[in-house]
Amino acid sequence: MYDHKVIASDSLDRAGKLVAVAVFVALIVDGVDLQMLALSLPSISKELRLSGVGAGALSTYTLLGMGIGGVLAGWLSDRVGRVRVVWWSAFTFSTFTGVIALCQTYWQIGVMRFISGFGLGALYSIGTLLAAEYVPPTPSRSRQTVKLDTTDEKTRPPVKTLIEPEGVAFGQRLPQPGSASDPLRY
Repeated sequence: MYDHKVIASDSLDRAGKLVAVAVFVALIVDGVDLQMLALSLPSISKELRLSGVGAGALSTYTLLGMGIGGVLAGWLSDRVGRVRVVWWSAFTFSTFTGVIALCQTYWQIGVMRFISGFGLGALYSIGTLLAAEYVPPTPSRSRQTVKLDTTDEKTRPPVKTLIEPEGVAFGQRLPQPGSASDPLRY
């Protein structure tokens, strides 16, 4: 266990708070991005005459980019630093997500979603790690880090239930997995 007398403060300093809030907001924006895709997909499908498979593939392109971006970000952060990787990942995600508004074809949208996924994957992996470095080494470090890492809308309720069981006592709904693979994420 930790000796609380040795650790002067178990709260974040100003830089730590700034990093944690910035990464948290960026991860929330990712959730908004996925919600906006879900809301706009019917009109995109209608305008571009997409089948259900084509429409679903637009979401898949983002996930593919996230997977590749997360792996590359780990390698890149060892070479150029976590702060630069987080900054460029947020820039990549926001820029290429904005460029989607100018796209005219299915493939343009797919390529922009794929490239913005690179930024998202890097932000999830390296951004959370960077923010965790600023949390002081106290007994609550793991809990605070997990709270930051669980900003994804699907994973927040079950993890919050595990971390803060009082949430269930006050009427929080228990999580209901959306697919057969969701329990593997928890």
